[in-house]
Amino acid sequence: MKLFRSMLLRFLFTLIGLAPLFSQAETSSDIEYFALMGFVSGSFTGAEDGSFTSFASFEGGGELHKGSDRSVFVRASISMDPTEGKVKYFYGGFGQKFYLWGPGLKSSDVTEGDVISVIPQSRYFVNWDLGMAEVRVRDVTSSLSVQSTIIDFGGGFGYIKQQGDLGIQAYIGMTKGISISSVAVDSTILRLMFGVTY
Repeated sequence: MKLFRSMLLRFLFTLIGLAPLFSQAETSSDIEYFALMGFVSGSFTGAEDGSFTSFASFEGGGELHKGSDRSVFVRASISMDPTEGKVKYFYGGFGQKFYLWGPGLKSSDVTEGDVISVIPQSRYFVNWDLGMAEVRVRDVTSSLSVQSTIIDFGGGFGYIKQQGDLGIQAYIGMTKGISISSVAVDSTILRLMFGVTY
């Protein structure tokens, strides 16, 4: 629970820091939200060596489009061990997306009272992201564990199939983490996620 609270606070501070950026949205269609779930695999080396795999991983965030081909976003990710009910990995951070081979958002134009909307049917993107994460390194007892705080940096590739305002998203990404805590471990995190954007 302490792990969850500390990372939630870090993510909230990230949101507060980026709030002025999101307030620059000219229209509500410039802002998009996403919710994903899927598979996360992590390994870490250093003071402790180990790995984890979670099929109970969830991710959510918001995205502000800055033109037709790029955006900035914030995201939070959590990976659970469903058998133990424990958090294995928690991340909060921000990044940037670059849309390939077409626009990254729908656009509208008003001509003589008629509204013409252009909605891309397929969207491809690459991204980078940077944030802080907590990884559960080792369980000491059933209620006590050792965690490491890391700075995560990485990127990935995604595809969105658009159906009106709703999009179906698939994403694969990898981050490398460098420890900034007393339990010094370096991590590699692989994410394979599916979900929706709106």
